[in-house]
Amino acid sequence: FLHRANDGAACVAHALAVVPLAPLAGRSGWPMSECQKVGQDLSVDVTVAHYDIVGGVREDSSLHKAVDAFKARISLASSGQHVVWTLRICFEDKAWSLQKRFSDVAHLHDILRRRLAGVPELPPKSTVRQFSMDYLEARKASLQRYLQQTFKRRDVMNMAEAQAFVALAEYVPNFRHPKCSEPIQTAEVREAKFGVVSFAYDPNSGVLVLGASDMSWSSRMDTKLTNIKLPWEPAAPNLPLSHMSLWRQSPAGLKFEMQAISRYTSVISSCAFMARPEGVGTCLCGLNDGSVGYLHASGGGGVRMPPETLPLLKHTAGVAAIVADSSEQRLFSASRDKSLMVYDMKRQQLAYEVRTPTATTCMHYCQEKKQLFCGMTSGSVVVYDAACSPIQFASIIPEMGPDSGLSPILALDFDTVAGVLFTASAAGLTIWTVRSSSASSWGRKVGVLDVQAKPTSILWASSSRELLVGFSTGSVVVFDIDLGAASYA
Repeated sequence: FLHRANDGAACVAHALAVVPLAPLAGRSGWPMSECQKVGQDLSVDVTVAHYDIVGGVREDSSLHKAVDAFKARISLASSGQHVVWTLRICFEDKAWSLQKRFSDVAHLHDILRRRLAGVPELPPKSTVRQFSMDYLEARKASLQRYLQQTFKRRDVMNMAEAQAFVALAEYVPNFRHPKCSEPIQTAEVREAKFGVVSFAYDPNSGVLVLGASDMSWSSRMDTKLTNIKLPWEPAAPNLPLSHMSLWRQSPAGLKFEMQAISRYTSVISSCAFMARPEGVGTCLCGLNDGSVGYLHASGGGGVRMPPETLPLLKHTAGVAAIVADSSEQRLFSASRDKSLMVYDMKRQQLAYEVRTPTATTCMHYCQEKKQLFCGMTSGSVVVYDAACSPIQFASIIPEMGPDSGLSPILALDFDTVAGVLFTASAAGLTIWTVRSSSASSWGRKVGVLDVQAKPTSILWASSSRELLVGFSTGSVVVFDIDLGAASYA
């Protein structure tokens, strides 16, 4: 799988294991079967053995005594009298002890809260330090309860920060040796100027398309003002706000080399790659000015000047999402003006246009079932039957009005074999079963997964029945659908 980041990096990772294909399983009635999951099943027991009050008052002067006494009572001070907690760690047949301050636990808690949902509440940190026996015993019990609830979770124990907190690599030999289920980074493609906002990868041809835009609001405004043609200038500067680059994979492995690049004065919103029967593909990108840029994979290298856009395809608002149908050589382009255009790549002309109930945020095309799924700002997903021309409205999931109060759909994916739809919004991840008949189709909600941050992308791994979700915080979390919870982060 690939993961994009706004700092300009696109990381390529893969699991070393070859996992067998298996039918879906879980709470929605899918048949269960054993399969390899991402990460490890680590059983660690963490208990608070005892505590010690360290750091006394110096005897050298009355002023130092007063200062040390003040520091000892204020928890925000880094020095002074404080409590050190001795933790007992048990893993398999080994056990060891670690000394931690409460600030160490709070630092780990902040990391967990940014990545995972449903993290237990950390005992509150008091502003004024207290050292009474009753207070410290109550503190010990609440801290132990928090640590045991936290470290029994599979997703927490698969985080490098949690493993470092309990020092697994230091006390367990061979722990950091690569495991067959551990994903490892095998390549990195880095944009030199802009942040990656979208990408498309075709494993058959080894083509990687990266869409990168200027992520700085002030920089974009400065570029737009600079591009304004003044009366005494012969031409506008036309400085780029984004660019689409074509990278080709080396036959020797996961090494990518940039082949060509097209620069645009408008921001890129999404990318797609359309394969062709003759082996020559086309890189496509939706632009904020309503047009769609393209780049032939068989063309020359370097910077393509001037950048080309598809003729006769122009939305009245910015393009929100594009998807390619390589078998029929057609492009689906949706914009914020509620228009969905279908473009014929063979004839290089607009085939037809349909109107969506609300503005589209993202799209997914199922090649096998000829179905187009459009995520809406209303929080619903509109399903179109793309087997006919023009495409026909099939259903809306869920069947609610535009003012339903649901969060906009940010990403979606569809499992063709089981007919399961996965949607991501700020409210969480939702799982739907989608059924179709000759006349219509419908969907039923079968599960909801809570998230802590805003999801940006989603990918269903049918071989392991896991959902890979990228978040705005830069993290990727794996959700085990069988368990209905996160399993790797």
